[in-house]
Amino acid sequence: MAKADGSGPGADAYYQTDEDLSMIADTVNSTTTEIANLCQRFGVRRLDLFGSGVRGDFDRDGSDLDFLGEFIPLSPKEHADSYFGLRSSLAYLLGREIDLVQWEGVANLQSGAISKCRS
Repeated sequence: MAKADGSGPGADAYYQTDEDLSMIADTVNSTTTEIANLCQRFGVRRLDLFGSGVRGDFDRDGSDLDFLGEFIPLSPKEHADSYFGLRSSLAYLLGREIDLVQWEGVANLQSGAISKCRS
């Protein structure tokens, strides 16, 4: 699995150009501390980047960033506040639209597409 920094098996196959890889890696790596702080603030146990950001069809002018999040157990209101707070905070921080998929929502699905392109 290719990581945001371009390491890992098959890294070359996941990105169209080195420039795209560099842009994604720079964006994510330069905000690692802030993303970790957001995860703590919003009760996120795990946050993975998936989709075009790791697959190779990222469009720097139009692609959003897709994240798969796993939240700690929260009341329904707290969960909603955390979900929408994280999504809007990531969009502001990263300067892109964010698709935030909850792990709880796909845990029971046989979702090879997500598991094969997570970082």
